[in-house]
Amino acid sequence: MKKIILKQPLIYLSLLLVMAISFNSCSDDDDDDDAKALLEMYANTTWENSTTFLRIVNDLDVIAESWSDNIEESKNSESKGDDPSSCYVNWSLGGYGMVGITILESSESKFSFKANYGGDFEEIITITIENDNLVLKYNYKGSVRTETYSRSDEDVDALELCDDQ
Repeated sequence: MKKIILKQPLIYLSLLLVMAISFNSCSDDDDDDDAKALLEMYANTTWENSTTFLRIVNDLDVIAESWSDNIEESKNSESKGDDPSSCYVNWSLGGYGMVGITILESSESKFSFKANYGGDFEEIITITIENDNLVLKYNYKGSVRTETYSRSDEDVDALELCDDQ
């Protein structure tokens, strides 16, 4: 009878040890110090430069949405009156003719990808956050175009689109 009593504490001790190991090996995502990727950190934030608003979207199909001031279309639009800056053209970064993307880097401060538009037309697009500004770089065969945006509170969903939109 004493042998049975000794085996029961060993069974309980073994179960306790297995449970302790199981709990310690599981980790909660909230406890990890992994940096969030730029698209996730800045999702739904709006940025602007002199002619364009840009909103980051946390989606690889539509990485960002853009609203560009289209002065020529505004002048020709009957519904816009005499204000040449009241009409915007909306387009998406991702999807806009792209047939595929390859992510090159995704970190807290940088998102870079190769956009394939079909055939040999590919460009590298990089989004970075530098000094509280969003910097968007397009690199096509070594020719680099850079756009810099500052944070904006503009309600881009309320912008009036040009007639052909």
